[in-house]
Amino acid sequence: MLPQRAAARKRRSIPKTWCASEMGCRLPEALALVKCIKRHVDGIIVAITRGVSNSRLEGINGKIRLI
Repeated sequence: MLPQRAAARKRRSIPKTWCASEMGCRLPEALALVKCIKRHVDGIIVAITRGVSNSRLEGINGKIRLI
């Protein structure tokens, strides 16, 4: 197995492990958070590891709204 694939598999397992432990929680907000993380786990990992952000675009949108 390639080192990159092994590292990617390990990064994906961390949120999945946390989500599995939180599924026993009875708070609806916590369960909603777990579902959201499960849906977007790949995008979350990419944003953290590659520093991808839409902050520049959001800043431009905010300036346009002020006009």
